[in-house]
Amino acid sequence: MKKIFSIFMAFFLMISVCYAERCPFVWQIEKAGEPVSYLVGTIHINKKGQTLSGCLNRVLGKSQLLMTEVFMPVDSIEALNPDSFALFAMLATGNPNQLRDEIGDDLYYKIKALWQKSPTMQEVLPLYDHLNAWSANMLMTNMTINPDLSEKNGIDYLLSQAAAAKGIKRVGLESPLVGAKIFQELPYDKNIQSLQNAVTHWQENEKMNARLIELYNAGELLPFFAYVFNDDEQLKFIPTTDRAFWKKWIYTTLLDERTVSWLPKIQAELPRQSTVIAVGAMHTIGKNGLVELLKKQGYSVKEMSH
Repeated sequence: MKKIFSIFMAFFLMISVCYAERCPFVWQIEKAGEPVSYLVGTIHINKKGQTLSGCLNRVLGKSQLLMTEVFMPVDSIEALNPDSFALFAMLATGNPNQLRDEIGDDLYYKIKALWQKSPTMQEVLPLYDHLNAWSANMLMTNMTINPDLSEKNGIDYLLSQAAAAKGIKRVGLESPLVGAKIFQELPYDKNIQSLQNAVTHWQENEKMNARLIELYNAGELLPFFAYVFNDDEQLKFIPTTDRAFWKKWIYTTLLDERTVSWLPKIQAELPRQSTVIAVGAMHTIGKNGLVELLKKQGYSVKEMSH
């Protein structure tokens, strides 16, 4: 009986360890002679109260550097950095009626009404009247009306917060001005179209966002990526005549070109120290995702979700 009990306990512990080590949206990066590093696909907004998984805490604890898309300040002192000042100046230098004059009264008041309800837009609401169509459109990508969601519970922010507490160095892969320039270079009519789409279909967009968060937090890799890369779903509110433009802009300009531009900075760090690379999940897979790009550089990149 004692022997049967011991076998049962051993089996139970084995199952427990396997379950504990399940790491969805995490890949282990290896190359002979270099420290082991990790790639983490993140989401930028998440449910309030969401914490880092045991897996992510362990991965971070093994590392000496955290790289996120942009440097993420976790306190008011860190927020006083040159990039933040430059972005603020870029957003807030317009005249007090600039946005209203540029987009017209109807769209101006509809967007403002949504921002006033949004928990993620409160910090930028004082800048609202000084914005351009492009900067309002850029900031709109972080808008949610759901009071239970927060950027402070996004996985990249939670990792930054934990790294700061552990004294782990943190760097950004690009300046926030890079993302701003991408929106600034969008044709005026496309920024207007995007803003109109956002205010007209905000309830449907909220449901889509909630679905992505649900799939991510459940660790459902394949359903998550199938949903997020489903053009018919993600572009369903865009007129068919404009879908080719937006598909190229999203997948080439916003995703692929930025991802490829990060590679030299990542390659410079991987041989030196164990690194966690935490970027939006859409930057991880596909022919120009970091998984494939790192493999082409001779790295073994293994999914840790099993």
